[in-house]
Amino acid sequence: MGNYNHRLSYKKRREKAIERGKPAVRRRADNLKEEAARRAKIWFAMLVLLPVTAVSLFTVVELMFRANARTGIWRKGEVLVFALGSLSWAAAYGRGWRPVRSYVFAHEFTHLVIAKLFGGKIYDWRVSAEGGYVETNKSNTLITLGPYLVPFYSLAVLVAFGVLGLFVDMARVIPVGVEGWVLPWRWVWALYWLVGFTWGHHLTFTLQTVHVEQGDLTRNGEFFSMLLIFIVNLALIGSFFVVVLPDIRFTDVVGVWLEMARGGWRFVTELAAVVVR
Repeated sequence: MGNYNHRLSYKKRREKAIERGKPAVRRRADNLKEEAARRAKIWFAMLVLLPVTAVSLFTVVELMFRANARTGIWRKGEVLVFALGSLSWAAAYGRGWRPVRSYVFAHEFTHLVIAKLFGGKIYDWRVSAEGGYVETNKSNTLITLGPYLVPFYSLAVLVAFGVLGLFVDMARVIPVGVEGWVLPWRWVWALYWLVGFTWGHHLTFTLQTVHVEQGDLTRNGEFFSMLLIFIVNLALIGSFFVVVLPDIRFTDVVGVWLEMARGGWRFVTELAAVVVR
C-alpha cells in the first residue's frame, strides 16, 4: 500500500549500500542464506501454521454456534454494540473516509515499539499521508509483521478504558433521557463500540495492504506471513468473545480446539488410507 509498507532496517540499508562492492560469491552466499530462511518458513507454514489455522477457524465457528444455542450470543448487548462499532467503521469507509495518516502512524509506531522491545536502536522514523518508514538496527519476523498482527488503536482503547475503570464503574447503568425516552447507558458500551470501530479500521487496512506486494510480507514469505496474520487476528477476535461472554471460558476454548484437532487428524488419516489403498 505504498512506500510506507516497504522498509528496511538500518543494518539492511547499510548492507545494500555496500553490496555492489562485495565479491559476487559473497553476494550469492547472502542470497542463498535468505532464500533458505524463506524456504524454512514456507515449510513451517505448511506443516504447522496451516493446520493450526484450520483447527482454530473451526474452533471459533463451533464456539459461536454453541454459545448462540445456549444463550443467544447475537442478542447480547456487548456483541451488538461491538458489531455496531464495526458497522459504523464500514459505513464511514464506504462514504469515502480514508484516514491514511492515522494508519501510517499506527503502522510505523508499532514497528518502532516492537524493535525497541527487542533491544533495537531507532535511527530515524517518519510519518506522513504519503508514507513513512522506520530505520532500526533490528529486524525479525515480529518486527516486520507486527503492524499486521497488533490492532494498535484497539489496544490503545483497551488501555485507556482499563485506566478509566480504576475510577469509574464501567458496568453501572446510567439513565439517559433522549426525546422523552429514558435509555440505559453503560460506559462499557463505549468501550465495545470503539473496539469494534478501531478493529474495523485495522482489518480494513490490513486486507488492503496484503493485496499489494509488500517488503514486510515478501521478506518473510507471503504464504507464511498471510497465515500468521490470519491466525493472530483470529485469536484476537476469539479472545474478545471469551472476555465479554461469561458463557465461553478459556477451558472451553482449549477443549473445543483439541476436539477439532482430533477430528481433523482422523479425517487426514482416513483420507490418507483411502488414497494409499
